[in-house]
Amino acid sequence: MGLNIRNLGETLGDLAEGLVEGEPGIGQVPMRETATSTGKKGYDRAVDALNRLPRPVAALGALALMGFALVDPVGFEARMQALAAMPEEMWWLLGGVLTFTFGAREAFYIRAARKPNEAGERR
Repeated sequence: MGLNIRNLGETLGDLAEGLVEGEPGIGQVPMRETATSTGKKGYDRAVDALNRLPRPVAALGALALMGFALVDPVGFEARMQALAAMPEEMWWLLGGVLTFTFGAREAFYIRAARKPNEAGERR
């Protein structure tokens, strides 16, 4: 998608400012919410923070699982037997979700690293 919501909002905001300034007697356009030093507003920063969580949580979860196996081997064995009883379709679904989540992230960074003149070339 070439047009994202932020660009659309800025374009509509600029259009509204021009319309209001051209109308006599309407008054001044209210100031926009100020951005932080990084240029992002609160909601964008919160979503960025949430997007950074899956990998560390997965890594710490794997370490916690190993620790749990050392502390309570009987409980660990019971949980692993429950996982073994899970239908194969559920494993496929879980694998697809993880593949698309991390694969899309990796593809985004690969595309962002390409030079602009490479983006238009065909192989």
